Amino acid sequence: MELKDISAKRKGEFAKNPDQENFLEQMNAALEPLDRAAYQDYPIEHPFFFVVGLPRSGTTFTTQFLANAFNLSYVNNLAARFYKAPLQGLKLAEQLLGPTKTSFKSNYASTPELSDIHEFGYFWRHWLKKGSLEAVARAQQDEAHIDWKGLKVCLASLQHHWGNASVFKNIFGSYHLPRLNQLLQNMVVVHVTRDPLDAAVSIYKARKKYYGDDISQWWSYSPPEVLDLVKLDPLDQIAGQVFYLRKFYAEQLRLLPQEKVIELEYQQITQAPANTARQIQEQVKNGLGYELTLQNDLPNAFTYRTNQADEELRDIFNEKLSALEKSQGL
Repeated sequence: MELKDISAKRKGEFAKNPDQENFLEQMNAALEPLDRAAYQDYPIEHPFFFVVGLPRSGTTFTTQFLANAFNLSYVNNLAARFYKAPLQGLKLAEQLLGPTKTSFKSNYASTPELSDIHEFGYFWRHWLKKGSLEAVARAQQDEAHIDWKGLKVCLASLQHHWGNASVFKNIFGSYHLPRLNQLLQNMVVVHVTRDPLDAAVSIYKARKKYYGDDISQWWSYSPPEVLDLVKLDPLDQIAGQVFYLRKFYAEQLRLLPQEKVIELEYQQITQAPANTARQIQEQVKNGLGYELTLQNDLPNAFTYRTNQADEELRDIFNEKLSALEKSQGL
């Protein structure tokens, strides 16, 4: 099942415009050779911060938080349109927008302003060959077919252009974290967690917003078990999505040097942002020997949202998640 076919079923404000998608694809195909001609295998001197976590767990907010807390470089909404020619996109965005700082606003991972952070999903999907649910399911087997050297040179060229550490919400990269660590060396994975019942309820609501009454359509990140999950009813799909992604992330993170893994809770970040930032700064200094510069204009706290009021749905998902844990002997 192709991801573009799933996206084509979106409704309302989340619908994709086929003409615009085709225009962007043609533009990127034309500019890609120009971009690649500018790449050089520069040394990786600054960390890449990759944010991963469940859908609706605060990954977009955490990416915004890191960019603001430490003035990290990021791909904004304008530059993200150039997913096969990112250097051209960065240069154009800098000429048109000048220095920018992302807001903390988002609507289901979509940020409002051209200067705001973008998850750059088309870029990662292109390089990591994740154009379908089937590709996600066979991610480990397909590692040998990914152009890792080309990806490294591209990322090294982006970093050289920035001259700074950077942050990406890198969900497609989560399927290849050990390989990315070998490739880049200077990599930090920020794993953000949230109450799994809050995440499950929020995924259910997202399906209704994206697809209307047809909540059987798959939405957002997929665990390797996705091809089995899509055969189930929607509520079991969502419970499995939450359960197996949590399991998968835990397995992947155990394969990394622990000094390169930062575990954060969504509630912790929102309620104590300055203290959380200092903890991150200290861990990165001790673990990587890299000094992040902490900005002093963080709010005292952010609004923390929960789905506690959705008792019926929470009870349903609690029962389903408990059954999955029992089936796995947990």
